[in-house]
Amino acid sequence: MITIGFFLQNSNLGDADCSELLSGNPGVGGTEYEILLVASELARRYPADFRVVVLTTGSLSRPPKLEFRVVDNMPGSLFRVAVEAGCDVLVLEAKLPLEWYRPKGPASGLKLVAWAHLDSDWRKYCSMSENSSLVRLVCVGREELDTIRDHDIYRKGTFIYYPYAFDEEMVRAIASRAGDRGHRVAFVGSLTPSKGFHILADAWPEVLRRVPDAELHVYGSGKLYHKNAVLGPLGVAEESYEKRFSQPLLQADGTIHHSVHFHGVCHGLAMREQLARAKVGVINPNTDETFGLSAVDLLLAGCHMVVRRSPGVMDTCGYSPFSYAKRSFLPRRIVAALLTEKKPSVEEAIESVNRRFGPDVILPQWRKLLFDVVENRPAEHISGLVHPFYRLKWLRELNRHVRRLVPAFLPVGRWQEILPAVPGLIGELVKRTPKAKGAVK
Repeated sequence: MITIGFFLQNSNLGDADCSELLSGNPGVGGTEYEILLVASELARRYPADFRVVVLTTGSLSRPPKLEFRVVDNMPGSLFRVAVEAGCDVLVLEAKLPLEWYRPKGPASGLKLVAWAHLDSDWRKYCSMSENSSLVRLVCVGREELDTIRDHDIYRKGTFIYYPYAFDEEMVRAIASRAGDRGHRVAFVGSLTPSKGFHILADAWPEVLRRVPDAELHVYGSGKLYHKNAVLGPLGVAEESYEKRFSQPLLQADGTIHHSVHFHGVCHGLAMREQLARAKVGVINPNTDETFGLSAVDLLLAGCHMVVRRSPGVMDTCGYSPFSYAKRSFLPRRIVAALLTEKKPSVEEAIESVNRRFGPDVILPQWRKLLFDVVENRPAEHISGLVHPFYRLKWLRELNRHVRRLVPAFLPVGRWQEILPAVPGLIGELVKRTPKAKGAVK
């Protein structure tokens, strides 16, 4: 039997009921939910193969049926408790600083798996690719993995989609009684700058000019990831951020426009019923999503998706007819989605989600991954490219083969960081270069 440790930084989860994870997210961050869901399902489905231990930085008031051990939020404490628990493999978030990937002493024999819930960090991945303790990088989507296909870390990389658990009959029943969706737009996400609600708020006046009866329903709060956050006068986000996004939404009397409705954090049946009343769904217009669990919520609700073309959304929604690459296109895409007469198929969404993200599909992939790690098998990669022209994927694949011959050649992602800075560097060099005597001024 293999002992698997999952590290969970859960100090901000509050009193969420995590005892029935197969019923859906109980109102916590997507990363925390997926860690608990995968850990609990591995333990439930494969009791003869795995003993699963969750190493947490804080207790849960209503946890799933798992073995938990509390650790301090420091690498030394984590490694010490992992060794005491007899862990063979330790699964960590890839966003953690590099010192979390340097086990020492008795912990040096641990096999580490980095789970990349968030965007890749090129510089960190350079160090991680050379780290013998790190044996696998697990991306949460194929598109996310493809962005690093010419990086050294790719040889350790693989992708496993997030498992998405939901009640099919409940989704069908809610969709059947949804009724007229009107011109309602639903935004789902934490009300923090990274999730980009302020960008949607800036676009909303233009949407109203073209669709005067449009409504914006906001599901989320600044407390989704930080339960102890101090909220502003609206009670939905930290005060500084409330000031940022509320300006374009204010009426002449200083109150929020009557078309905008804040619902706070919703989950479960209430959440699905609310989303099924919307015609259009919007998620994070600001930063790249690696998967986009909220996008799947909205797809199952029967919403048209207005989404920024980020890797995760390409996996979950594909090339949505209302997707966009530049922020300036956001209001017109929302208007187009509100005015279309086409209706998304909830049945097609159910079939697609089950086929690609169902727990019965995803958990066997985790089982295989963990056995591969313990038995020192190399990472397996799917040949061929999907969406080859998206984010220079074809060039990354070509560069991957070039770098086999010339390892010093940089990955495409690194060139993308360097090249925009070149004109400024040249200008600075010109300024600092002493003029020759007799030069014309």
